Amino acid sequence: MADEYRVPKREVTAEVTIAGQKPAALRLYLAGQAAHHAGYERPSDLLNGPDPFFPATDRKGRLVLLQRDAVVTMSVPAEDEQSVDDDPDAVVVSVSTDRVEVSLDNGASLKGLVEFVMPEGRRRLVDFLNLGERFLAVRENGTIHLINKSRIARIAVTKAA
Repeated sequence: MADEYRVPKREVTAEVTIAGQKPAALRLYLAGQAAHHAGYERPSDLLNGPDPFFPATDRKGRLVLLQRDAVVTMSVPAEDEQSVDDDPDAVVVSVSTDRVEVSLDNGASLKGLVEFVMPEGRRRLVDFLNLGERFLAVRENGTIHLINKSRIARIAVTKAA
Protein backbone atom coordinates (compact mmCIF):
# COMPACT_ATOMS: atom_id res chain seq x y z
CA MET A 1 0.00 0.00 0.00
CA ALA A 2 2.86 2.44 0.75
CA ASP A 3 4.08 2.09 -2.86
CA GLU A 4 0.82 3.70 -3.99
CA TYR A 5 1.98 6.93 -2.32
CA ARG A 6 5.50 6.94 -3.74
CA VAL A 7 6.26 9.74 -6.16
CA PRO A 8 8.41 8.66 -9.12
CA LYS A 9 11.74 10.45 -9.13
CA ARG A 10 14.44 10.84 -11.76
CA GLU A 11 18.02 10.51 -10.50
CA VAL A 12 20.58 13.02 -11.75
CA THR A 13 24.26 13.22 -10.82
CA ALA A 14 25.54 16.73 -10.13
CA GLU A 15 28.78 18.30 -8.96
CA VAL A 16 27.75 20.58 -6.12
CA THR A 17 29.86 23.20 -4.39
CA ILE A 18 28.61 24.29 -0.97
CA ALA A 19 29.98 27.47 0.61
CA GLY A 20 33.33 26.74 2.27
CA GLN A 21 33.58 23.16 0.92
CA LYS A 22 35.17 21.38 -2.02
CA PRO A 23 32.93 20.28 -4.91
CA ALA A 24 31.22 16.93 -4.33
CA ALA A 25 29.39 14.51 -6.63
CA LEU A 26 25.83 14.09 -5.37
CA ARG A 27 22.70 12.34 -6.63
CA LEU A 28 19.62 14.51 -6.91
CA TYR A 29 16.07 13.22 -7.01
CA LEU A 30 13.86 15.18 -9.37
CA ALA A 31 10.10 14.88 -9.82
CA GLY A 32 8.66 13.26 -12.91
CA GLN A 33 6.46 16.34 -13.39
CA ALA A 34 7.60 19.93 -12.82
CA ALA A 35 5.40 22.25 -10.79
CA HIS A 36 5.60 25.28 -13.12
CA HIS A 37 6.04 23.92 -16.65
CA ALA A 38 5.30 20.84 -18.75
CA GLY A 39 7.80 18.00 -18.51
CA TYR A 40 9.94 16.73 -15.70
CA GLU A 41 11.62 18.75 -12.98
CA ARG A 42 15.04 20.14 -13.90
CA PRO A 43 17.97 20.81 -11.55
CA SER A 44 17.28 24.56 -11.98
CA ASP A 45 13.67 24.01 -10.87
CA LEU A 46 14.95 22.27 -7.75
CA LEU A 47 17.41 25.08 -6.94
CA ASN A 48 14.93 27.86 -7.61
CA GLY A 49 12.22 26.16 -5.52
CA PRO A 50 10.61 27.67 -2.43
CA ASP A 51 11.73 25.27 0.30
CA PRO A 52 14.99 26.08 2.14
CA PHE A 53 16.30 22.48 2.06
CA PHE A 54 16.37 19.66 -0.49
CA PRO A 55 17.65 16.07 -0.23
CA ALA A 56 20.49 14.38 -2.11
CA THR A 57 22.76 11.40 -1.53
CA ASP A 58 26.53 11.33 -1.51
CA ARG A 59 28.87 8.73 -3.09
CA LYS A 60 28.46 6.47 -0.06
CA GLY A 61 24.67 6.56 -0.36
CA ARG A 62 24.20 8.74 2.73
CA LEU A 63 21.34 11.19 2.81
CA VAL A 64 22.44 14.84 2.86
CA LEU A 65 20.08 17.78 3.22
CA LEU A 66 21.33 20.85 1.37
CA GLN A 67 20.38 24.42 2.20
CA ARG A 68 19.62 26.10 -1.14
CA ASP A 69 21.23 29.41 -0.24
CA ALA A 70 24.48 27.64 0.72
CA VAL A 71 24.82 26.08 -2.75
CA VAL A 72 27.40 28.14 -4.65
CA THR A 73 27.32 26.16 -7.90
CA MET A 74 25.75 23.01 -9.27
CA SER A 75 27.04 21.54 -12.53
CA VAL A 76 24.99 19.02 -14.51
CA PRO A 77 25.10 17.54 -18.01
CA ALA A 78 23.17 19.85 -20.37
CA GLU A 79 20.70 17.08 -21.25
CA ASP A 80 19.62 16.87 -17.59
CA GLU A 81 18.70 20.56 -17.64
CA GLN A 82 16.62 20.23 -20.82
CA SER A 83 13.10 18.94 -20.28
CA VAL A 84 11.39 16.55 -22.68
CA ASP A 85 8.97 19.33 -23.61
CA ASP A 86 11.81 21.57 -24.83
CA ASP A 87 11.70 21.56 -28.60
CA PRO A 88 15.12 22.45 -30.03
CA ASP A 89 13.42 23.25 -33.37
CA ALA A 90 10.84 25.58 -31.84
CA VAL A 91 10.82 29.10 -33.22
CA VAL A 92 11.51 31.70 -30.55
CA VAL A 93 11.08 35.36 -31.47
CA SER A 94 14.40 36.51 -30.03
CA VAL A 95 16.95 34.69 -27.90
CA SER A 96 19.78 36.78 -26.50
CA THR A 97 23.11 35.06 -26.01
CA ASP A 98 26.11 36.50 -24.21
CA ARG A 99 29.49 34.86 -23.65
CA VAL A 100 30.43 35.70 -20.08
CA GLU A 101 33.01 35.19 -17.38
CA VAL A 102 31.38 34.91 -13.97
CA SER A 103 33.58 35.74 -10.96
CA LEU A 104 32.35 34.39 -7.64
CA ASP A 105 32.89 35.86 -4.19
CA ASN A 106 35.14 32.89 -3.29
CA GLY A 107 37.61 33.75 -6.09
CA ALA A 108 36.46 31.03 -8.51
CA SER A 109 35.32 31.88 -12.02
CA LEU A 110 33.32 30.17 -14.74
CA LYS A 111 33.07 30.97 -18.44
CA GLY A 112 30.28 30.11 -20.83
CA LEU A 113 27.10 31.21 -22.55
CA VAL A 114 24.04 32.77 -20.98
CA GLU A 115 20.90 32.44 -23.11
CA PHE A 116 17.67 34.23 -22.29
CA VAL A 117 14.41 35.44 -23.78
CA MET A 118 13.15 38.83 -22.68
CA PRO A 119 10.47 41.23 -23.94
CA GLU A 120 11.28 44.02 -26.37
CA GLY A 121 13.02 46.90 -24.61
CA ARG A 122 14.35 44.66 -21.78
CA ARG A 123 16.76 42.40 -23.66
CA ARG A 124 19.87 43.38 -21.77
CA LEU A 125 21.75 40.86 -19.64
CA VAL A 126 21.30 43.09 -16.60
CA ASP A 127 17.50 42.95 -17.05
CA PHE A 128 17.64 39.15 -17.13
CA LEU A 129 19.95 38.97 -14.10
CA ASN A 130 17.58 41.13 -12.06
CA LEU A 131 14.69 38.66 -12.44
CA GLY A 132 13.62 36.75 -9.33
CA GLU A 133 15.30 33.36 -9.88
CA ARG A 134 18.13 32.60 -7.43
CA PHE A 135 20.34 30.69 -9.87
CA LEU A 136 21.86 31.66 -13.21
CA ALA A 137 22.45 28.99 -15.87
CA VAL A 138 25.76 29.23 -17.76
CA ARG A 139 26.39 26.71 -20.56
CA GLU A 140 29.94 25.53 -21.14
CA ASN A 141 30.26 22.82 -23.81
CA GLY A 142 27.98 19.97 -22.65
CA THR A 143 27.64 21.20 -19.05
CA ILE A 144 25.23 23.62 -17.42
CA HIS A 145 26.60 25.48 -14.40
CA LEU A 146 23.83 26.72 -12.12
CA ILE A 147 25.32 29.62 -10.18
CA ASN A 148 23.84 31.16 -7.03
CA LYS A 149 23.32 34.82 -7.97
CA SER A 150 23.98 35.94 -4.40
CA ARG A 151 27.54 34.51 -4.73
CA ILE A 152 28.34 36.36 -7.97
CA ALA A 153 30.79 39.21 -7.47
CA ARG A 154 31.13 40.23 -11.12
CA ILE A 155 30.05 39.23 -14.62
CA ALA A 156 32.14 40.32 -17.57
CA VAL A 157 30.55 40.05 -21.01
CA THR A 158 33.36 38.78 -23.19
CA LYS A 159 31.29 38.64 -26.37
CA ALA A 160 27.68 39.44 -27.12
CA ALA A 161 26.25 37.12 -29.76
